[in-house]
Amino acid sequence: ADLTRVLRGLYGPRGDLEETRSQQARTLAERTERFLQFRDLHPELAHRFIDVTYAGLVADPVAAVRRIYEQLDTHLPEAVAERMQRFAVNRSRYRGRRASSEPGGLNLKSSAEAGVFDRYCSRFGLSSQ
Repeated sequence: ADLTRVLRGLYGPRGDLEETRSQQARTLAERTERFLQFRDLHPELAHRFIDVTYAGLVADPVAAVRRIYEQLDTHLPEAVAERMQRFAVNRSRYRGRRASSEPGGLNLKSSAEAGVFDRYCSRFGLSSQ
């Protein structure tokens, strides 16, 4: 929602924050539901999906990429893994204030989208908090 407001602001009025958050939650919920349904309807394609959590990627990016390579039945060259590790260690991190930290965020627990996100979190072993 924050990114949407920034991009809208480049070309016109940003719009109402609450409306943007609600619209973005609806859009994300609809698309999440569609991809979950697709995966359920096509179990024969399960081997073509590689699920990576953001937390896992941030905690150990090389291990996450190595697992992707393994699932693709290929080898991650050690020189590439070493470059990735150096990049991960030296990458800068944005430390500025985030707009999403503003009070009054969207309360999904009381929204229609909450069920979709709960199913997603349950399926992939994530916290829905």
